[in-house]
Amino acid sequence: MTIYIVEDAPRAARRLQRLVQEIRPQAQVPPPASSIAEARAYLENHPHPEAILLDIELADGHSFELLDQVALRSPVIFCTAFDQYALEAFRYHGLDYLLKPIKKEELAAALDRARAPLDTIDYQRLAQAVHQPRYQERLLVKLGQRYRTLEIKQIAYFFTQDKVVYARLYEGKDVPLDQSLEHLQNLLDPRQFYRINRQMIVQLQALDNMYAWSRARLKLELKPPFEEHVIVATDRAADFKRWLEGRPSV
Repeated sequence: MTIYIVEDAPRAARRLQRLVQEIRPQAQVPPPASSIAEARAYLENHPHPEAILLDIELADGHSFELLDQVALRSPVIFCTAFDQYALEAFRYHGLDYLLKPIKKEELAAALDRARAPLDTIDYQRLAQAVHQPRYQERLLVKLGQRYRTLEIKQIAYFFTQDKVVYARLYEGKDVPLDQSLEHLQNLLDPRQFYRINRQMIVQLQALDNMYAWSRARLKLELKPPFEEHVIVATDRAADFKRWLEGRPSV
């Protein structure tokens, strides 16, 4: 049995190698790939392995791009620190979806399933992951040469200014981020955060007042205050009101 690992964090890759060798001592484990490009080159020039352990967020993109580029004949076990990609993993017919830190018994069970025919994949397990999401609780941000963690609960809202995304903390401080608003939207609990327009995502507790505005729009006052008008786009106003009431979007 050949098991191929795609993981861009060296420490995580070494741990996966060790776990695989403990679970399947006879398995062949080629050197792990750390990027989409490296994994694609391997898969295009070697027999496809019996299983692939695939991280999702790689240095050169999301590994779903690899699955779009290569016609795989191997069961894929997604290994990731993020649970918001479970739906996409389901769409790409992943065999299993394991959250880091990977537990040995869960990996062993997934590798057992990799030996079964593809039509016996336990899609119910993936469906449960989709319907029971856990949203990110903190962000890793770079300040100069330092890194620090930022608790999501500290953030009142996110906004773009001069093509840079910032998180404004409840204490009033602005922290620049590397992520786009689109990426952040996938990380945040939609019960607590709402994207009111192309430039801003707001936290429920940051709302202070709301007023009717021109062309069926809404004007918000936030805490801490924002220096410009905060306007809910016309096409989002009705859905925003449903969100405030805790009702589902339509």
